[in-house]
Amino acid sequence: MAVPVEFSQDLVEEILVMLPVSSLLRFKCVSKQWFLLLSNPKFIRRHQLKTSVQTCQVFFEGNRFPPKFSLGTLKNKGDYMNLFQLVETTIEAPQSEVYWGFLGHCDGLLCLHFGSVETRRSSIVVWNPLTREEKRIQVPESCWSKFEEFGFGYDSSSDDYKVVVVTYCSSSPIKIHSLGLNKFSWKTTQGSIQDFSNCSSELSSVHVNGYLYWAIGFVRPGPKHIACFDLSRDIMTVVETLGGKSFEKSQMELTILGGSLCLVESEDSVKFDAIFTPLTWTAVDEDVIIPICYTKQGKVLIYATERQGLVLYNPNDGSFDKLAGSGASGYDNDRQITWIPVAPYVESLVSP
Repeated sequence: MAVPVEFSQDLVEEILVMLPVSSLLRFKCVSKQWFLLLSNPKFIRRHQLKTSVQTCQVFFEGNRFPPKFSLGTLKNKGDYMNLFQLVETTIEAPQSEVYWGFLGHCDGLLCLHFGSVETRRSSIVVWNPLTREEKRIQVPESCWSKFEEFGFGYDSSSDDYKVVVVTYCSSSPIKIHSLGLNKFSWKTTQGSIQDFSNCSSELSSVHVNGYLYWAIGFVRPGPKHIACFDLSRDIMTVVETLGGKSFEKSQMELTILGGSLCLVESEDSVKFDAIFTPLTWTAVDEDVIIPICYTKQGKVLIYATERQGLVLYNPNDGSFDKLAGSGASGYDNDRQITWIPVAPYVESLVSP
């Protein structure tokens, strides 16, 4: 009779930390000991650091009403012309209202804004689409304004995820309303920035290393700057230049690329001609593009409308490769857009 083999707890943990979220969710039912391990914040943080470098995932936006999303997993296949294969998993949003918006993402959590013009009710949902856990936040009347911008990110000093609402009008300085998911109470401060209008980012803000960024004034001629909000100190400042590059052109978009703040600059309202990070300034002759992530080969995965979907851009020789795989182009057989890439995504066990 075979003798059962027992593994040490440390070895079991080392094996589990390498597995995808879908497997770990099933393994929570194995035993109480495994449930406690997989729910432990330290294990979740370790797993998050491991999975962030294993695969590249892209969060897609699909139907607007009711809102639906998709997670595309891009796997390296080793062949130059077929570097990746896109596997789509359709996910329905946690609720549907008169209007909604995608506010941002951080550590596998998505931040969505739902509201109704008639009732003036506004709510924010922080949602993990893989674990299906969510936290709903009612936006108080003090945050209602004719103009408002949103942000979502992680504050390492308090180990908390924060939702930020910036309200403003032309006659007074901005007000910053922030809420930590742990304390779950709103805090309001006044910012020194007078003009917060004409934000150009597709996302309400971009979160990088504990800071939220908004591109201000880039949708029209006039003063331009980047507003920066420190999540740990609740302080808003202005960035005049980035990596020695001044803001001169009328059209710019902020995004994240390789964990760094990325600026996409255009000569006019149609043609985007450059991708900027603190390390590089590279011209790209394309129509509207959305940089998504770097590959292990140093290429840039971008969404380009002119090339009808996802492509790989090689900054060394300026070449493009169409991404192989089912649904990779984001178009169906009738040439209608079905899925639009929004942001890179890292799956996690993090609870909102």
